[in-house]
Amino acid sequence: MDKPVITQDMINAYDEYTHLSLDRRAFMRKLTALTGSAAGAAVIAPLLAANSAQAEIIAETDARVKAQDITYPGEGGEMKGYLAVPADAAGKLPAVIVIHENRGLNPHIKDVARRMALEGFVALAPDFLSPSGGTPADEDKAREMIGALDGKQTVGNAVATVAFLGSHEATTGKAGAIGFCWGGGMVNKLAVASPTSRPVSPIMVRKRRRKMCRRSRQHSSCITPASTIASMPALMPTKSPDRRRQGFHHRDL
Repeated sequence: MDKPVITQDMINAYDEYTHLSLDRRAFMRKLTALTGSAAGAAVIAPLLAANSAQAEIIAETDARVKAQDITYPGEGGEMKGYLAVPADAAGKLPAVIVIHENRGLNPHIKDVARRMALEGFVALAPDFLSPSGGTPADEDKAREMIGALDGKQTVGNAVATVAFLGSHEATTGKAGAIGFCWGGGMVNKLAVASPTSRPVSPIMVRKRRRKMCRRSRQHSSCITPASTIASMPALMPTKSPDRRRQGFHHRDL
């Protein structure tokens, strides 16, 4: 049997579904049109999904990293998270918060945390779906749960994460943050809400996605307008340790 051919249009359709519309029926209709049949769409759809096992770079069993699931105080409730530190750490280390996409705290984000640990950081990947019981195995369900989160409480949980790392015995008291997709937006909000965090939020946007975002009311925040980015230093608390902004081309990330 010939291997199914995946086109860029199919990838774009899946990208729009997972990051913007969250409408699986519409995605399958579009995929059916692209493949020529419902049977073809059913075969292609699972192949488009991310494979955490294949994408893993630092194994959970890697002896160079000590990683564990933890809980810590959030805003009004307990937060779950994944903490990774270098196994050979000598002395206190700076900390970094790894904020997940709209899929929640999945194996890929945990892998990113382990990678950060090997770069010399105490890395904590919070589960921002903790108030709803935690990230489910079903990514579609996770996306629905992300959309139902209380925005103010979520930002409060991010600020609480900074405070937790700031007082953690393994850290220097300094914490930064990186985020991906939905998490990138959360880093921007954290930059404004927390006077002590040092946020770094790479946001990669194609021209096509700008158009997609304008069409989507529910997910209009999937990119940060240039005007908002330009004004962010002024919005940050005056006590922020570093209010500079730096842009990167996607090839540099």
